[in-house]
Amino acid sequence: MASRLGLDAAAIEAVAEQTAAPDAEVLAEVASAPLLTRIRQFMVESDNVLAEAVGREIAIAAGETPSFRGTSRAIRSTLATNGLLTDGVTLEDASGLSRRNQISVAVIDSVISTSVGTVRSDEQGRATVAPANAAVVVKLRPLLDTFPVAAGSGTLETRFDSDASTPGVGWVRAKTGTLDGVSALAGYTVTRSERILTFAFISSDSNAFASRPALDALAAQLRTLDGDTDGEN
Repeated sequence: MASRLGLDAAAIEAVAEQTAAPDAEVLAEVASAPLLTRIRQFMVESDNVLAEAVGREIAIAAGETPSFRGTSRAIRSTLATNGLLTDGVTLEDASGLSRRNQISVAVIDSVISTSVGTVRSDEQGRATVAPANAAVVVKLRPLLDTFPVAAGSGTLETRFDSDASTPGVGWVRAKTGTLDGVSALAGYTVTRSERILTFAFISSDSNAFASRPALDALAAQLRTLDGDTDGEN
């Protein structure tokens, strides 16, 4: 290496690894993008490798080993600690690629609906979050901005292009999921009566690509719903 750098190898002294002094000059440093930026990337682009990497960080933060099993345990314990559903959840990875994963639409929707929060109007007509889950809502609320936009970004950019699904264009934000024989769509939308509705759809034992237009249409129909505007999700 010395010769490639044009240095005199004889003048180079090898040193052992040491701890720098507290006041030592920083020569170089590297840091990852903020966590929320990385979450937005793997949500919008469905980046499975990045999802697994973030899963390892969750495992380390939870005191688990940064492995598939450690990550799976950490995710389940984090959900439970924050009062979210874990019934029937079996995880083998963080990306969702394992065919041994099992998770219900109720569990998926519990995370999204909690991110939205149970919103009610106070005596002055201002929207407030129920105190029982306010702390968790504050933690999860930033996730709402990480979902792809129907016909606008990420894995939804080329979807919502049929007559049945066009009402959702720009109004539905959702994460996609695709395996052989399985297609999923989970997210939220704002109805014409200004209510926020969350949803989670999974089509199994079907042609994943043929299922997509039906899932898009279902989400789009939620956008068209009318009803009271009492402020509840």
